[in-house]
Amino acid sequence: MAFDYAVLGRKLKDARESLLIAPQDPASRLQISFQEYLNIEEGRNRITGDQLVLLAVLYRRDFRYFVTGDYPSAESQVQEMFRRNAALSQSDRVAIQEFVRLCEYEDFLEREIFQRQSIPIPNYGQFSFGHRHFKRQGEEAASFERERLVVGKQPIENIFELIRNQSIHIFKRQLEDKNISALYINHPVAGHCILVNYLDDL
Repeated sequence: MAFDYAVLGRKLKDARESLLIAPQDPASRLQISFQEYLNIEEGRNRITGDQLVLLAVLYRRDFRYFVTGDYPSAESQVQEMFRRNAALSQSDRVAIQEFVRLCEYEDFLEREIFQRQSIPIPNYGQFSFGHRHFKRQGEEAASFERERLVVGKQPIENIFELIRNQSIHIFKRQLEDKNISALYINHPVAGHCILVNYLDDL
């Protein structure tokens, strides 16, 4: 089966536009003309392996995402986040995309190198609380978690460590948008991933 360069081109274009990168930047990175790069995005020009790796680094993606049709990624969640928050700056978009890559790297290291087993955690979104008062549901879920984690009612000294010990990937990054305290992605491989705005210290 022949490789579909048109699909690759669309993925490259979507990745570039999601980070608000002008096409002149990847053209300069590859040391090719502006039109030659546009031809790659349009599927008319073939791309070499080293060029693809350079673009994957620039676009903060795993190169396998671009060449594998069924490569598991959080791309759809990230793109939806960017669509819903169109005013996000380029810096914040890059920080979010880097956060996703960090989660993927950390998950790989924990599974393949350190052979750590993930811990199943309750899904309170599917829990039957017996009422529809969302604030109370949050309070009750927090109470259930304190009981499950055996932390009692005392202040938690290191919430960051506690979350990590539940096989949840959590990172801090300083975002320009002060309206964002944190964001969550349910990665198809890495699982639960949380990015905390560095301005909101843990």
